[in-house]
Amino acid sequence: MHDTLSIAKWLYSMRALRPGSHVEGLYADPAWDILLDLYIREKSGVQTSITSACIAARAPSTTALRYISRLCREQLLERQPDAVDRRRHWLVLNRDMAASLDAYMAAIKTAFSALAADMPTDADFMKVVQTVRTACGLMRTAEAALRRMEGRFGREWSDAAEGCDAA
Repeated sequence: MHDTLSIAKWLYSMRALRPGSHVEGLYADPAWDILLDLYIREKSGVQTSITSACIAARAPSTTALRYISRLCREQLLERQPDAVDRRRHWLVLNRDMAASLDAYMAAIKTAFSALAADMPTDADFMKVVQTVRTACGLMRTAEAALRRMEGRFGREWSDAAEGCDAA
């Protein structure tokens, strides 16, 4: 579990390092940010309020709320009432989405492990290119599993495989 949590945290933090990420909307993918944040928080044993999910979306509140509603409609997230404060609801990943994200993180771990294990010491560029292609293939397999799970979000879910075709 710790490995998948570390990978999810890394993925979430790397999004902020992309060139131009300070330009609002340039890399907008609120649905993915919400799912990734919920995954991280659930693996860390922390409940997620709707307000926290809106912040995690890295988008205006109204946009984030639309994405949360859509993710709930698509049955990827569930709203659970707070037992203490009936005004508040917690968001949780549904069981199938949580399992798909576990598989996705495990596939990324496998890809990174293969990449690290095959790194040549003599800077053999072609071997590096082949390793990256293999890693991208594993990531595409994980992405395909996610798409089968949620099939209606289209290109919004392909960040992980973006750019792999050029390798």
